Amino acid sequence: MFAPVLRVTKALKPQTAALSATFVFAGIAGGAYSYRIYNRFVREYQTHVRQKIGVLDSLNNSNTVRTLVNPHNHVTMGDSCSTILTTLPEQETPSDEVILSALVKGFFSGPVFMPERIALRLIGLRFVTFDGLEPTAQPIWKTSQLSSTQLPMKTAILWGCFQIANIELSNSKDGDNRSVVDIVFGTDREQFAGCHRFSVKRVEENSHAQKQPAQFQVQVESIICNPTVNKPISISFLGGFHKVYANLLFRDAVAEAMHPLSLNSA
Repeated sequence: MFAPVLRVTKALKPQTAALSATFVFAGIAGGAYSYRIYNRFVREYQTHVRQKIGVLDSLNNSNTVRTLVNPHNHVTMGDSCSTILTTLPEQETPSDEVILSALVKGFFSGPVFMPERIALRLIGLRFVTFDGLEPTAQPIWKTSQLSSTQLPMKTAILWGCFQIANIELSNSKDGDNRSVVDIVFGTDREQFAGCHRFSVKRVEENSHAQKQPAQFQVQVESIICNPTVNKPISISFLGGFHKVYANLLFRDAVAEAMHPLSLNSA
């Protein structure tokens, strides 16, 4: 979540102090804005969100983390938000890609991310760099470039700060049927790198039930590390804000999936 702040402070020169001030102001305003709309989200989207420290082993051991974000297996920090969504009776079951696309769009185009989105677009610089992940797709700077039904292309960069690193869509309806999108931020050349993993997993259905609504576990995991020095990243003073901000971003993502896809929160 804090990749833009850490990257911008190193990249800006004195003559760009005005942009720096704009970014800081937008960040502060964004925090106040997020807290102000928190109650509205709780009222409008009565989604039971499970928020916890740590991420799944499947993310820690993924090619994205082991090859790009944390190739030297340094100490990491991570957390996750998840919930269960259910289709309406008689509704056609949406594909994993459609659900993931809605989650990504809601996360980055919703009102919670808006202050950060505006600041990054005003600065207009690229802050995400990983060896072996050169951008080949058109950069995304506008919310209109994000689709609710189709994922961005692999290697696409969003608002100069986030890059699509991996897309895995499962064809299985049981067992390990998790579909994921990995979006990296930071750089493996300095002291801050991380990954947001969006995932959807179909909850096993009762084979004896007739016309049973489909259920999906949707989740956003975040992991950060210092890829060049094996020491924890110190963000303890931002811990409380991060927890609320992550929860709000996740609710934005879920809201995008719930309404157009006619999904209910379990």
